[in-house]
Amino acid sequence: MDRKIAIPAVLAVLLITASASAAEAAPARAGFAQIASFALDDFPWVRRELVKTPAFRSAKVRYTIWALGDGKRSSMAMAWDESGGTGTGYDTFYFDTNFNGDLTEAGECFTAGLKDGHDFEVKNIKEADGPWTYSIRYVREKDNFGWQSGFHIGEPGTGYDVGLLPGNLKIRWSEDLKTAPVYRIGGPAIVLAADKLPGQPLGKWSAGDIAQVPTAVSLFGNELSCQLRFYHSKPPGGEPQILLRVAKDGQVLEEIAFAGGGG
Repeated sequence: MDRKIAIPAVLAVLLITASASAAEAAPARAGFAQIASFALDDFPWVRRELVKTPAFRSAKVRYTIWALGDGKRSSMAMAWDESGGTGTGYDTFYFDTNFNGDLTEAGECFTAGLKDGHDFEVKNIKEADGPWTYSIRYVREKDNFGWQSGFHIGEPGTGYDVGLLPGNLKIRWSEDLKTAPVYRIGGPAIVLAADKLPGQPLGKWSAGDIAQVPTAVSLFGNELSCQLRFYHSKPPGGEPQILLRVAKDGQVLEEIAFAGGGG
């Protein structure tokens, strides 16, 4: 969602704040919780070795790691193989859905075919240390997850969906599980404004300008590029979620609370 705002008659420096869990939040003003800055997790607890693997056909098997939920026991490795051998196209996928490091077990191999638009769904992956289940819908696009792919997180009576938005967000991978990128599916969601993290300046705007500030609600893995975004959602924790601070010569002149959903 793009937001248009009128800048007061000063040169303004803009900072983002956004609410998250109570442990991360600190009061900024009545009824408003903020994150002054944001740091990525390096996920030192994720499993980076496999106990047993199938007979891969590709010499360049791809890996990603999925950290499910808020806990530290649901580390799911994903391996992408080429059934026709190296260079023929990634068409076979393995998901360690019970987090035991064995990719040879029944129900953990999926074949997506070679054509763009082909899809499959890995359903009802139960996290090891929480109530949530996860489903991953894969839609192929040039040896990667296409933008139509999505991830559903739920428990009885509730749930939400996360997608690859905008379309240029692509799942990243590594040819070595020890260096594989980590994606957090679940955990705290962070509101971005103009692709800036909480606490980062948006820059200076001239007095009287009307500016558009696109906002999104995102989940982050161990790198900024390991990002998933919510479909047409409202930020968690209630509103307002973004605080615009207008400053001059280091002094805050005005605080404007944003309202509305993120998409």
